[in-house]
Parts: sequence; C-alpha cells; structure tokens
Amino acid sequence: MKTLYFHMGWRKTGTSAIQSFLTNNVSDNMIGDVCVIPVGQKAQGMVVGGRPLAHHPLVRWPAGSWHAGWGKAADFVSFSTAGRFLMTTEVLPGRIEKHPAFLGALAEKLRIFDRVVFLFWVRRQDEYINSLYVQLAKHGKNNGEASDLAGEFMDSDYHAVLAKLENAVTGAEFRPHFYSGPGSDVVGGLIEDLELDASRLDRSVPPKLNARVTPEMYRAQIEVNRRAGTAGIRTAPLQAVMVKAYEKTESHRNGGPAIPISIQDRRDILDRHSESNRLLCDRFRFSPALFELPKGERLASLDQNIPDHIPAGFHAEMSDALGEISDLKNRDSVGFILATMQAIVR
Repeated sequence: MKTLYFHMGWRKTGTSAIQSFLTNNVSDNMIGDVCVIPVGQKAQGMVVGGRPLAHHPLVRWPAGSWHAGWGKAADFVSFSTAGRFLMTTEVLPGRIEKHPAFLGALAEKLRIFDRVVFLFWVRRQDEYINSLYVQLAKHGKNNGEASDLAGEFMDSDYHAVLAKLENAVTGAEFRPHFYSGPGSDVVGGLIEDLELDASRLDRSVPPKLNARVTPEMYRAQIEVNRRAGTAGIRTAPLQAVMVKAYEKTESHRNGGPAIPISIQDRRDILDRHSESNRLLCDRFRFSPALFELPKGERLASLDQNIPDHIPAGFHAEMSDALGEISDLKNRDSVGFILATMQAIVR
C-alpha cells in the first residue's frame, strides 16, 4: 500500500519552516520511513539564509513540463520500496481556484497512490490577506493598488477549496491545523502527522524564514514596483536586489511588521468569509473563536501602519547595504532603487 502525505500549505502559514526542516533532515530521499519524492522539486528563493526545496513544479499546471514531472514521479513511486511518501507545496490552493480544470487532472495523477492525506494549515483570513499583500510586494506584483490584487486572494475561502479537493480525490483524508503566527510549531505538527520519531530528527537548525518586512520597507517596495511598472522595467530583479540589501540592515532584524490593511478592512474580510468559516469549523472542528478579531489594545495594534514617506535613517541603512552588494550585474537595479527611495525619503 502506497500512501501520499500531501502538505498543501496554505501560503504564509509556516511553509518555509516546514520545507527548511525537511531540506535539513532528509537523507537519501528519506525522513524516518517517509520518502520525500525526489522529482519535481525546486529550490525556493527569497527565504532568509537558504533555498529550501518544495514540489512547486508538480502543481504548476498547465505548464508543459507538468505531465512529464508527474510521469517521473509515477515511475519513482512504482519502483520504490517505500510505503509512505511526502510532497510539500503551498501553491496548490491558489492553483485550484485559478484553474478549474486543474483539480480533475491532479486527481488522475494521484491515483498512483492507494491513500492520499492532505496536511494543511489555515489562518484567520485578515491575517492571511495582510501577509499576502506583503509577499506580493516582494514578488513585484503589488504596487499599492489593491484593485490589481483581487485575483491573488481567491483561495482565502478555505472551506470551498477543501470541499473541491474532497469531491475530486476519492477517499481523500485531511489533517487540519490552525496557524496563529510565527510562534506556531508547524514543524511539530508535521512530525506528529507523519508519526516520526522526533528524537531522531535535528531541529537545532533554525528554520529558514521569509524576511520580516517593516512598514518602511513595504513602502519602498511598492514605490519601486509602481515606478518600474510605469517605466516598463521588470520588477522581480529589482525586488531580489532590495531583499538582499534589506537582509543586511538593522531594520530587518529589529523592525516591526508591515500592516497594509486597516481594522475596517479586517472586519470586512471576516464578514465576507463568516459563512464559509462556520462550515469549515463544523467540518474540521476548529473553534469559531479562532476566526474572530481580538479586542482592545491587541486589535488596535493591527491597524494599517504604512507611512507615506520613509525615514532618513532607513534610507541611509538601505543605501549603505545597496552599496555593499552593487556590482556590474546589478548596477542599474541599484541605481533605480536608490533614485526611487530618494524621492520618498523624509
């Protein structure tokens, strides 16, 4: 009997920590008695200190390489003596919502397994969407215009995505978790779900995490994206340079998190998802309180905090860091970023 444990995210729920843990602990494709499928993997960028592996290519449908990747995966599984297998990618929910035909195609590929168990983490939708705003700025997709990003949040209806999976994949099982923030022990949850012997695993290496973005950095990023878009310049290379420089600053280590959305935005988001969340809680036994906003000072601390301008101290830090990494290859990118930040410094 061959069982697949499919860690499916969602995005911004500790997936980098899980993938870093696996990358550090897998030996000869194995972690305990679980085989991490060695085909269809990709090293991820923009994660502090490393490039953890994930199976993104196996959900990048309808890319031309998708069928070939699954063909190699099927060959590997059929010849492997292992009984339990693992895949990890946080982009599955979004792919299901953006490409309705994808799920049927994926269900066909998953028939090489006798049993499929989906491991997932969800978080309160206002926190999820706030984190996506920040991530999308880093990926060059967010220029500060919320109307441009609506399609990026289609997978925030967790119950709808899971219901589609349950209907498409015969006998699908689920291991639900709630992600409450950076302190959530997602690695511990994975170890428990896979029934691994924790004493034989190395958790001493800190997980590789996405760089925490401060309000000032977020403001600089969306301005770079806006001006680059107007000038017809690709944003991804610019953001890669910005993140590399940012990781050298004190702000990166000590600054507070960027919050692009307001308290009213949060209320509106949770109101839109209230019925879906009720169904989710009924189906997977989450407490409804997990999907409610906090009160008092805790709620006040979640209000929008993005400045109109960046402070001189942050500008100086970033200028120094950009100077350290400037070379012939990225000289034009560094120059564009410096000019953009100079225009919004105060």
